[in-house]
Amino acid sequence: MTALKLYNHNNCTLYTTLQNNGLIGLKISKSYCEILHLSVLPPSQQKGIASQMIYQIINLNPSIEFIIAETDLEAVTFYEKFGFQSIKLPAKYPDTTRFLCIYHV
Repeated sequence: MTALKLYNHNNCTLYTTLQNNGLIGLKISKSYCEILHLSVLPPSQQKGIASQMIYQIINLNPSIEFIIAETDLEAVTFYEKFGFQSIKLPAKYPDTTRFLCIYHV
């Protein structure tokens, strides 16, 4: 429910794949895009779906110069494989490591 409130009130957009096996939530401005949510159903993971969603956003928004995403230790590897640079953030939550990932288009 919190995610739906975010997308309804903050100029954010939630997209799904045609097969409904992946979601990407975004806040897009003129020169950058922030990935707020990125998920792929477990049976569809490791098939390039998340990467395809990011490429689609880039193709549909040619004015985007960079993409940012804040993520956890589990997902930072995906972003780095895609080409994002990651920066370890100061602790926001106890016992949780977070990263800011930046991709220059």
